[in-house]
Amino acid sequence: MFKLPHILLSLCCCLALATQAQDELRPYRLIDTLAGTLNESTDRTRSALESSTFEILGEYSPYPGATVIVITHPALLAAASAKAFGGYAAVLRVGLSEVDGKVQRSHANSAIGGRIAGRPPLTP
Repeated sequence: MFKLPHILLSLCCCLALATQAQDELRPYRLIDTLAGTLNESTDRTRSALESSTFEILGEYSPYPGATVIVITHPALLAAASAKAFGGYAAVLRVGLSEVDGKVQRSHANSAIGGRIAGRPPLTP
């Protein structure tokens, strides 16, 4: 009987670590969920980015109901220029997708690119 609580505790710890690892390896991270249409949410996001220090490099729609805004920032450019293949870190993608009548806003997980390439993630 004494072993059962230890086994259950060990199992819970393993599951918690596996769940945390899965979150770190997802290609996109959810920022928030917005009310309104995709066009309205895209316009609001674009305006917010333009009024900050981010620079919009481009925008595309990979499929109906989704928009991707490609951005950069002076800090990203500085970090990218410090490495031989740092150009991959010079841009970020902000995704907007219609899901169940709302718009989910997400960004590309920069940590996964570094892990795939065997590099540590960029830190601010």
